[in-house]
Amino acid sequence: MAIRPNFAPALLIGAFLALALPALAQEKSTETTPAEEQAKPELKVSSLFDVKAFVPGQMAHLVVVLDVPVDWHIYWANPGASGLATSVKVTGPEGWKIMAARFPGPTLHKGEGGEITYILEGKAAFFVPIIPPDNAQIGQEVEFEVQASWLMCKGLCRRGSFQSKVKAKVAGGLPVRNSDRFIAAMRSVLPRRGMGPSGIGISLTGNAKEGDLTFHSLDSREFEFFAYPDSPMVVVERNSLSQSAERSMHNFHLKPAYGKTPEGIEVHGVLRVKAKERTHFFEIQYKGVMNLAPKEIPAGHGNLPELPKKPAK
Repeated sequence: MAIRPNFAPALLIGAFLALALPALAQEKSTETTPAEEQAKPELKVSSLFDVKAFVPGQMAHLVVVLDVPVDWHIYWANPGASGLATSVKVTGPEGWKIMAARFPGPTLHKGEGGEITYILEGKAAFFVPIIPPDNAQIGQEVEFEVQASWLMCKGLCRRGSFQSKVKAKVAGGLPVRNSDRFIAAMRSVLPRRGMGPSGIGISLTGNAKEGDLTFHSLDSREFEFFAYPDSPMVVVERNSLSQSAERSMHNFHLKPAYGKTPEGIEVHGVLRVKAKERTHFFEIQYKGVMNLAPKEIPAGHGNLPELPKKPAK
């Protein structure tokens, strides 16, 4: 079954801290049914910064949290065979660099008809990287506008959205991180960048028309792969799954994404690896035929968003 990617931008806790934002508006349904009117599930929204104040030239994050009701779900950047990608956008003062939101690794969901979608459940946190200009004025207060939209489903689906403005201050010195356990927990489920997973073998074969991406290890692990919405190729079939204490392997059959004509075999997205009750997500990108044997070393952790270190003099 072909997975139709949705190219809309997509995105991802609780207690507010010193710079915690004021409460954001609750989502309002634009499409309801009598059954929904009775249940009235509410998706709650909250946000906070991962630092107590911005520092000129230093990256920090605005974290927007969508708290999805129990048994309901929203959709990842690439929703899969159906659904609608979640969207989070942040705008701010002129001269401030605001990057695309980073959102957590998704879960694979199979519908009653067998369709496969990529979803987010529970508290989904979206990290928006923000870098103030070097000449940002110490002591000034800055304002950001947050906009988000989503499709929340449980058999029936409801569209929701919110819009709000939040403020933060600029301080001198080095950034002071908000020591919030929830932020740390949400940061841990972001796809790790830079370093790929170690102890895992990778095989990419085929051509621009179709190919196979296979992950394998010399121990017991579970693999799942989710192509990004702008990936040249996407997963159309999951097969050849095997797992034991001595070896694990999962193959993902690839074909060009809707509307794309890649020059060769190429894919990028998120790899989910579960081993010994621990789950990690890795952001990966592969191009061209390759075959790497697994290495018998512990799984790596990759890079997570962190505050820049003090610049060298």
